[in-house]
Amino acid sequence: MVLFVLVAYTAIGGLLFQSWEGWPYFDAFYFCFITMATVG
Repeated sequence: MVLFVLVAYTAIGGLLFQSWEGWPYFDAFYFCFITMATVG
């Protein structure tokens, strides 16, 4: 359940950044993932 919520949160964030910033979906998804995971 937790994994599903994290993936859904990141996917929805990717869609939002894709529409707001005009980024390709992969870039927006990657940005959300890295930001959420604080890897970079």
